[in-house]
Amino acid sequence: MRTVSLLPAATEIVGALGLMDDLVAVSHECDFPDEANRRPRVTHCEIHGKGLDSQASTPGSAKRCAPAAACTPWMRSCCTNSAPNSS
Repeated sequence: MRTVSLLPAATEIVGALGLMDDLVAVSHECDFPDEANRRPRVTHCEIHGKGLDSQASTPGSAKRCAPAAACTPWMRSCCTNSAPNSS
């Protein structure tokens, strides 16, 4: 089975189950277990890991996050719109 993890907790569970060989990619936030750092990243965010405080993380900062090309149009809209979609 080939698995892509978009949640750090899911990546940790995959590792705890001993299934890291099946994990083919992770999100930009997945960094544990260490083996996750050797997987390709399927998401990217400019502001992640920059050590920004809450004042620097403004509502507009979400617009600087670039979803992976594999994201659906709905997922991309969620990352770029400041208000949730009510539809």
